[in-house]
Amino acid sequence: MPAPGAEPLSAITFSGAGDADWIYAAQGGKLYRRPVKVTGANAWTVMKPPKPTL
Repeated sequence: MPAPGAEPLSAITFSGAGDADWIYAAQGGKLYRRPVKVTGANAWTVMKPPKPTL
């Protein structure tokens, strides 16, 4: 995804109601929002891998 303008990005994050399906970018005193087609996950959420089949 290209930056919205010529200035460097000052912050970027994912957010949304449960799925983190929006990306936010701050640049030059403005805040930009764009939907994304992926589902985010929190780094602190414990994920249990599926049980292997033997």
